[in-house]
Amino acid sequence: MLVLRIWRGSARWWNFNRTSYSNADVASLAIKEVSGYIAASLILDAVSSEVIVPQLLYFSHANIPASKQHPDLMSPWAIFSFHGELSHYFHQQHHQRKKYHDQGTFAKQMVKVRHEFGFNEPHPRHGRVSVDRALPYALKILDEVVLPIHYHLFHRHYNLVNQDDLSPLIKTLSNKHGQAHDYHSMIQDCKEVAQRLIILNITPINGSSASSRSSQELDCQLRDIDDDKRLLWQKNIFQQCIQQLELEYREVRLPPSHLPPVLCHCDLQPQNLIFWTEEPPWSASESTSLDIPNVACILDWEEASWADPRFELILLCRKVCANMEQATSVWIYYVNRVAAWASAHGIGSMDVGRIEPWLKLEAVHSLAILLLQTQNLSGRGAQWEDKANLLSKMDREFSRLTTLGWEFCKPLQEH
Repeated sequence: MLVLRIWRGSARWWNFNRTSYSNADVASLAIKEVSGYIAASLILDAVSSEVIVPQLLYFSHANIPASKQHPDLMSPWAIFSFHGELSHYFHQQHHQRKKYHDQGTFAKQMVKVRHEFGFNEPHPRHGRVSVDRALPYALKILDEVVLPIHYHLFHRHYNLVNQDDLSPLIKTLSNKHGQAHDYHSMIQDCKEVAQRLIILNITPINGSSASSRSSQELDCQLRDIDDDKRLLWQKNIFQQCIQQLELEYREVRLPPSHLPPVLCHCDLQPQNLIFWTEEPPWSASESTSLDIPNVACILDWEEASWADPRFELILLCRKVCANMEQATSVWIYYVNRVAAWASAHGIGSMDVGRIEPWLKLEAVHSLAILLLQTQNLSGRGAQWEDKANLLSKMDREFSRLTTLGWEFCKPLQEH
């Protein structure tokens, strides 16, 4: 059994969707995703991990150089090995253990609305891990997926991956300047978004006189004007946020030992993973246990990047964890594990630094994505939610930045 993947459109949220829907642009996104699959497979094989990724068997654009990509080419497609419930992976013994596919049980338990960093957050698509399971889930992902990849790439002297195989993949997964994504390059990306945004001009109601309009029509237009003022304020504060990030960037550079860039998945949510359990899910009794199933396979590498390892970490802290306490626990766990590993391998200090600067960066990045959606510049994202929901989401991000010490971000209605 095989899997056919066809790319017809996409949105690279973490690296921003600067592309249109032409086939050439979709091909570029497909090439990056395929590169993520191949790089992950090479690294996980090298560390003898039980976690796997689907094997790429054929890619339509594998031998078409980027300079030859054009809109008239067919949509890119690929064939991958299958790792579902009926695959060989779940029908063999692993170290005297039988692995049972969890049949999507854990992913189906994600919640659509969760109290998240101070607010009830609705999620229009898959949802999030429930509050009580978010921390154990994040720690398991660190242990089974993130840390094995990071350890291996930190210690390049003992790298078992053939550099001739990995180097072109790294180049594809790096930023447009051919360098690893890092804190500073993300600030530059946010600045590009700020330059791209159209400043909305607020105009008074014109046309027919107010007396000739229904009260419902007037209320609707007045509400639109209020939303426009609110959006204009949000755009202006967003630019101030970028300036503040640049001022605080010095702290991020202070750690004496630079963390090498690594392969980051950037979306390690349950819907992008296949899990296994030690007993058949159909025979398991109903339970409120906080046990998290084991990771069998990692899917959907469309957001894969060659980046500062703290990008993967902060996305776990912010998108998986439900509150600051959980996020801090995950961050400290990673700090301690990396420090212990570095000491054991005689590498010396590998200072990860504090979580707060990265929480601010992630919030400003989220604002950039939301602002792009309000301008209908980011493709499919604009179809998920209406303007009012996007404005509310941005207000919540500004409130979170306020709690992190940026008083100038206090939402307009709170002034």
